[in-house]
Amino acid sequence: MKKTVCAFGFFDLEGQRSWVIRTGLEESGFDLRLCRTDARGFLPKIRELRRQWKNHRQAIDVLYVAFPGHHLMPLAWWIARKKGIPVVLDIFISLYETEVEDRARLGAWHPKAWMLWLIDRMACALADRILIDTEEHRDFFVRRYRVPVEKFLIIPVGCRTDLFSPQKRQQGAGAFLVRFHGSFIPLHGIETILKAARECKDDGIVFELAGKGQTFPAMQKLAEELRLTNIRFVGQKRLDEIPDFIAGADVCLGIFGTGAKAQRVIPTKAFEILAMGKPLITARTPATESAFRDRGHVLFVTPGDPTDLAAKIRELKSNPQLAASIAQSGRSLFLERFQPRTVVEPLVAWLNA
Repeated sequence: MKKTVCAFGFFDLEGQRSWVIRTGLEESGFDLRLCRTDARGFLPKIRELRRQWKNHRQAIDVLYVAFPGHHLMPLAWWIARKKGIPVVLDIFISLYETEVEDRARLGAWHPKAWMLWLIDRMACALADRILIDTEEHRDFFVRRYRVPVEKFLIIPVGCRTDLFSPQKRQQGAGAFLVRFHGSFIPLHGIETILKAARECKDDGIVFELAGKGQTFPAMQKLAEELRLTNIRFVGQKRLDEIPDFIAGADVCLGIFGTGAKAQRVIPTKAFEILAMGKPLITARTPATESAFRDRGHVLFVTPGDPTDLAAKIRELKSNPQLAASIAQSGRSLFLERFQPRTVVEPLVAWLNA
């Protein structure tokens, strides 16, 4: 009999993480139901989710709390226990680490920081199974929050395969174009990209950076201080504009941050670039080394090292055969290991056990 999974929370229907998981489950033969809200404010969200849940008359076998759902776990646990079904939480990130250690928006002794730590811990404790993106990220949660390792299922990030696939590029005679897109958070290491651009200023290489975020003003100021003429900040891109942005590049960039979190995660942009068959340059970390082969699927650089990044960009510019080989191998790896149905296999195996 087909099992029914209810996706629960206030997740973005178009957002890639929940889209990949929901699509993978549907492709694996599960019936997907939604109990979600767009209400603003925590208490209105809770009221709306409780109201919607009461209207779910059909049988539900599993409650899947989509990211971001940390704060909803007490409600999810309560309604799931009343129905006698398990709760699966896609935790995806630590709220505490993101705000305190990665983005440094809160000090470690701020009361809100303590609350975020407790929310992370509580969410892990209440879940029957926890979805996380890499083994390295799982091990972080096991150590910090003392969560049993057997609670976790490794579900790589992936990307929306309905949007990201190879496109024919219009060939031009312009400069060699290197592109980055992201939310300008410390994890991304944008300063490394800008300093690499300075080293490439006389090589006919142009960098285009799409997006805005926490470090955007500081990065604009740094570009001015470095007197960069080969950098363009092209503004925020909608999700449906990103495929064209990637397609127009000669080389695409991942992340280059040197923080602890950067060592454990592989961002969505990496999978988007692989899916579109473009050569990817990104930092060598335990997480990326577990997933990709250097000079096979991607080209690795030392985190935070602009000289290494500049050298690798020049190498791909001067060696189009290597660039094409990396792009093709990256695309093949994506098709083999990172399609929605493939990434949810550990969750499917647990659901069917």
